[in-house]
Amino acid sequence: MFCFTAIVAIGGDGYYADFNTVEVFSAGEWTTPYPPMSTKRGCYPASCYAEVAKEPRIYVAGGRDGSNYLNSCEYLNLSTKTWTIIAPLSTPRYNTAGVLLADGRTFLVCGGSDGNYLATCEKLDLATHAWTSAAPLQTVRCAHAAVLFRGHAVVI
Repeated sequence: MFCFTAIVAIGGDGYYADFNTVEVFSAGEWTTPYPPMSTKRGCYPASCYAEVAKEPRIYVAGGRDGSNYLNSCEYLNLSTKTWTIIAPLSTPRYNTAGVLLADGRTFLVCGGSDGNYLATCEKLDLATHAWTSAAPLQTVRCAHAAVLFRGHAVVI
């Protein structure tokens, strides 16, 4: 099992610019041990950590590349230090949240798309990298967080 005991900052916004960089905080300092993502991702893309076939990965979905909202997705293999592009979301999303569910699927919740807030949800099968729709929330959510608590996804 891969033991990752650091803080990872991937993409993000900063003074009229979006980033594709990956920074890691460990042992009291920030470093850039991983290559950048294939595209800049600002405006709160969803991300989560998962182990698939014993490979430690960080999945990143949606966000904004500076001028367009994104439906593209990719993951970073922490062992090989490579990015892999996977199937896109059905809808571009920003200000969204991702969480790894106990059954091994990443669950992407709501967010915004082209100026509208969403109640729709999508889930990712980590084995096939296929996105499918999930039951929508009753109320739209944007700029929220999602965590796993006692086996259940909690949206805050």
